[in-house]
Amino acid sequence: MRSVTLKSVNLSDVSVGDTLTRMLGGTFPMLLRVTRTDDMHVYCATPDGRDEWVFERAGGLEYDPELGWGSRFGITGSFISEVSKGL
Repeated sequence: MRSVTLKSVNLSDVSVGDTLTRMLGGTFPMLLRVTRTDDMHVYCATPDGRDEWVFERAGGLEYDPELGWGSRFGITGSFISEVSKGL
């Protein structure tokens, strides 16, 4: 398994309509659109809206309890590397 050093991204100012860059495995970028938010998480979808991912507001790690991903598990498979405010 490859280890990646993460630069923490603060998602506290992210809002619906913003575009985020998800880094899958620290290597593959994927553009996602913010669809909704709550106090702890940011919910994103692909441009066609078919798939959804959840990221932690504090740090930008993907949160998926079914996979055991997120800060509470100590491991993740993807993270947010960049935020572009809504167009």
